[in-house]
Amino acid sequence: MCLLSSENFHTIQDPSRVLSLCPAGETRIVVYIREHAAHIVSWYQQAIQSRNTAMSLDEFIEHHTLSLSGMIDGWVQAYGIENVIVRLYERPALRDGDIVADFCHLLDPRLARNLGGQTVASNPSIAGNLLFLKRVLNCFLTKEESQSVADEVAGLSGLDPTFSGKIAVGQNTINRIKFLCREDRAQLNERFSLKMKPRTTPIEGTAYPDYSRLAEDLKLIRKASREKKFKLESYLERMHEVIA
Repeated sequence: MCLLSSENFHTIQDPSRVLSLCPAGETRIVVYIREHAAHIVSWYQQAIQSRNTAMSLDEFIEHHTLSLSGMIDGWVQAYGIENVIVRLYERPALRDGDIVADFCHLLDPRLARNLGGQTVASNPSIAGNLLFLKRVLNCFLTKEESQSVADEVAGLSGLDPTFSGKIAVGQNTINRIKFLCREDRAQLNERFSLKMKPRTTPIEGTAYPDYSRLAEDLKLIRKASREKKFKLESYLERMHEVIA
């Protein structure tokens, strides 16, 4: 059996709970981890899109500790260090620059016949003013309400090229992440022989927010939401009534 998860298993607080499904001695764990800055910024974008997070990126960084070594250690304790493979999720570090090819090579090259070359539906991270407006809207939503429109918000990411992808992150923020995650990098190296180089340059992406076009982008989002009969429009109207 081959069990794949893109984002769910790393949130399990006690990996030993998986032993009944995937017994020790019959299971190997492959963990792909991203450089801290890339991980945290992506996590932030998803937290706004899928939940009612309304923090700025800098606030989010200060309030969310990222311990990749601690996450991996939970799997090591459950399955043993000899059964846990840790890889960097960076194209130059992957076989043929592809995570599927890399995974298949690690476990069983024959898997490539079933997993390789398949088209997978993308799950775009929202960005730009779409992300900013969802962040503002989150101040008026419960967690359940925010989760209920996450897919609708993702569905609006194609309205404009700036509505998906990466957000621009400045040098000061990158430096802060590098400093806060220094101990985790040391632990990754010491315990798992994984030498992760921290990002040292800004992340290029769309402006977040872009005030010069915010009003027009809001009109575009609301118009599309009405046409699609999205629940999101009722929440945007609620926000408008409160602040107008």
